[in-house]
Order: sequence, then C-alpha cells, then structure tokens
Amino acid sequence: MSLAGKVALITGGAQGIGRAMCEALLRKGARVCIADQNELLGRKCLEELKQKHGAETIMFAQCDVRKTEDLEAAFKKTKSTFGRLDILANNAGVGLHPDSNLVVDVNLKAVINGTELGLKHMGKDTGGDGGVIINTASMSAFLILPHSPAYSATKAGVMMFSRSHGVPQHFEKHGVRVNCICPSFTPTAMLDELLKNTEIEKFIRMVGIVDIGLVIDGFMQLVEDTSKNGACMRVTSQKGIDYKIFAEDRAKEAIKNSKL
Repeated sequence: MSLAGKVALITGGAQGIGRAMCEALLRKGARVCIADQNELLGRKCLEELKQKHGAETIMFAQCDVRKTEDLEAAFKKTKSTFGRLDILANNAGVGLHPDSNLVVDVNLKAVINGTELGLKHMGKDTGGDGGVIINTASMSAFLILPHSPAYSATKAGVMMFSRSHGVPQHFEKHGVRVNCICPSFTPTAMLDELLKNTEIEKFIRMVGIVDIGLVIDGFMQLVEDTSKNGACMRVTSQKGIDYKIFAEDRAKEAIKNSKL
C-alpha cells in the first residue's frame, strides 16, 4: 500500500506512540490529522511537525474520544480539509486510573465508536475508497495485570473487537482492513507515571520495555501490508514483532493444507 497522498487520522496523536505514528506516516508522504484532547500539546505538536513536513500536510483536531460528537467532528474536519480518509489509528488511551468507567470509556468504547466512524467514512459501501484501521491494544490483553484489571479488560476487548471486524465478510462489504497492535510497555509519559509505583516498576522491569521505534515499525507493517486483516501483532522486548496465532487460525491453516 503506497502512502503517498493518503490521509490518516490518529487519536492521541500529540505525544508518545501517537505522535510517532504521525511522523512515520508523514515521512512516507501521507497527510495526517492529529486528534488529541490536549489542545495546548496538540497545537505545539502541529507547529513542530509543520516545520519538518510542511503546513499543507498536517492538521489538528481537538477531540475528547469519550464524546462521539468530538470524534465525528474530527472525521468530518479531516475529510473537509484533505478530501479523503484512508488510515485510522484508534490510539488514544489511559493507563492505571482509579476510575474504571473512564478507563473503559477511553480504552474500549472510544475504539468501538472510532472504528464504526472509520467504516462510515472510509467504507466502499458508503462512498469511500476503503482503507485500514489500526487499533492500539496492549500485551496486557494476554497477561494478568493485577494493578489494573479494568485496563487489561479493555485491551483484551480491543483485541477481540479488532479480530472480529477483520474477517472476509466485513472486508467484502467495506473494503477496510482492521488490525490491532499489542505493544509491551513503551517509554512514554504514561510509563513515567507507572514507574513512580515501586511495586508496578518491578513488574514492568520483569516484563520488559520496548522501544517506540519498534512499535512504529510494526504499525507501519500493518498499514502497508494489504494482506493483513484481523491480524493481532505483538511487540515485545523478548520477541520483537510477531503475530499471535490463535487456535482457529491453526484450524483454518490445517483445512487449507488438507485441500492442497
């Protein structure tokens, strides 16, 4: 998938993994909308990236992903500015937070709403050209995280939601691939907060910290490789980039091979 002239919308795009996603896409010739709740940080990011990549290639939309109207406005602003939408990264998220409802709203509900809006604005069945959606999950989708059960639950939900959309019958209808990426702990502002807790720090050191650059390599692979649909990519310090193979995947492969 050539990215020259393509248009992307990245939620949580003003910092951390989201900003790195924006920069990687810009380097490939895409145009990008940074969608972020933090307007001050978003405007700062916008100006910095304009200096590197040109004002005509990037825009900012203030967006609280918990509000469907904010998400809808960000999609409409992106399409009215750039004329199309090809790539969506539902990346905005929160870490350990005492309000479990907020964690669910940001990490899971917003991903569901964002994906549905992405299909609406990119789907071939609704006048779009198709495209790809990448949802940011986490390795906590597979690991017990006793410090934040709600966080683990949301990331497991994102993983299964993405896999359930990434099936042939949905692609045949929309022409939109849906994948998820599950990175381990990465050096971001969220990690800085987690490391302040001694007990959690020990857990993080045991699991390992993965470089953001490796996460972005995986993200770009999911964007550009048109064979990836319903893929669940893991990014860890132990194995690097790999894909989770589920029991049904093995069953399908066995059936396929038996017919050869």
